[in-house]
Amino acid sequence: MDNVLRADPRLMAVLEVLACHAYIPKEIGNRSLRGAVAQRLEGVLDRYSSAQMTYDLRRLRLKGLIARIGKSHCYHLTDLGIRVVTFFTKLYHRLFAPGLAALLPDQAFPSDLANALSRVAEVLQSWTDQAFALPVLSEV
Repeated sequence: MDNVLRADPRLMAVLEVLACHAYIPKEIGNRSLRGAVAQRLEGVLDRYSSAQMTYDLRRLRLKGLIARIGKSHCYHLTDLGIRVVTFFTKLYHRLFAPGLAALLPDQAFPSDLANALSRVAEVLQSWTDQAFALPVLSEV
């Protein structure tokens, strides 16, 4: 259940590292980012290969979040990229992570959101039970 409640760890690690670079006028590249991303992913550099970093940088470039500097393999965040990484990292850490934690069953101290979601689930289940209840045929 825990994996369902978390964003893709690799994507979030890349976005978080880029958010840290958003306001620093420094080039972004495979070598400069890979160590920081690997550190966010359990701190093991072998788990995040150079090829994975290259793939992630390419996808970010194709989405317009980063732009290549000249013909080098260095990039900088675009204005859109700065907005996206800031927005999504803050949204995830401030809203989604705590909010989705309310979905976990059997909490010792459920939040108001957890209680409300439990009540909604109960109502939906009762509606489903009523809608799909089989009629009982009486014998004649």
